[in-house]
Amino acid sequence: RNPTEECIEIIKEHKWLHTSPSCDLNNFFIENLWDLVPDDWKQWFERLSEEQLFDLPITSPDEMWDWPHMPSSLFSFIERCHAASLRRGLPADYRDVSPLMCHQAIMRGMSPKKLHEVERLAPLIQEVASRFDGDCLVVDVGSGEGYLSSVLAYSYGMHVTGIDSTFTANAEKRKDAIWKHIEKTEPAHLRDQLRFVDRFLDTDITDSDFLKMVSHLEQVQLEFNLKIILVGLHTCGALACFMLKMFSRCQSIMGFVGAGCCYHRVPYDPSDLGIPRDLFPMSNHVTQLLKNERTMDVQSLFLACESPQSRSNRSFQDKQYSSRRRFYRSLLEVAFRSA
Repeated sequence: RNPTEECIEIIKEHKWLHTSPSCDLNNFFIENLWDLVPDDWKQWFERLSEEQLFDLPITSPDEMWDWPHMPSSLFSFIERCHAASLRRGLPADYRDVSPLMCHQAIMRGMSPKKLHEVERLAPLIQEVASRFDGDCLVVDVGSGEGYLSSVLAYSYGMHVTGIDSTFTANAEKRKDAIWKHIEKTEPAHLRDQLRFVDRFLDTDITDSDFLKMVSHLEQVQLEFNLKIILVGLHTCGALACFMLKMFSRCQSIMGFVGAGCCYHRVPYDPSDLGIPRDLFPMSNHVTQLLKNERTMDVQSLFLACESPQSRSNRSFQDKQYSSRRRFYRSLLEVAFRSA
């Protein structure tokens, strides 16, 4: 069985665990969903310390050698989930050489998380672009403050157009500030290799309108012959789906590099924002495996966006405070409902 099929089977078999209202922690208490948990699982959970409960989502069965003996069905479930999950962490041969070190100014405003993401996505985009003869025009959809765009333009020398409907003004200010720091060491033409377009990208935009928007100058059209690499970091909800569809239909888009997020924002209802239901799942193979079952709902997709690893560095006291605050909030709602 391939990994996709195994994931679908796990999702189907444990639908009670991830679909609404189960995966919402408040509802877990309010709707008395503890009764859905198998008895031997409940007995095992009750034997764990508070710290072990916090660490459970990020601990593999092999690391639980000194924990209470686990029920075989729960052990099998956790093992299957770990085996089917995507690889986390960096490959052993990864060279941690930052492309930003040549221009410290480009790091302006980046949080450690953003820096980590951009440092790893930018070389991948360059590698994709290098597969095609001549220069490509990189179109950064949802470019925000221009973090990824500026790295691609100033550290990799690529021609970049960033599209965003909210932060374009901030991106332009950031671009000017960066250029003041690097203009003495870089050729003047580098400044013009980065531009931003203040535009909301409509899902019904035609290919010709899109190409006109990103290739605003005739010389750009002639120089690149409209060879485009479509990229996006944190393409929220339906945006990632839309970009993939555009990549598949537009002959001028030669490559696509995207990191999606907020899967729960992908609409299900055909009447919702006029976006067709076939946005999720996009894969015909996965659709056939699901066989039109509503195996996953919005709450399931929201749960898929959660990252237990992001909480692993928090102190025990912080974890305890967060969990107890959630518990008391749920307890208050139970009191309101029964009043």
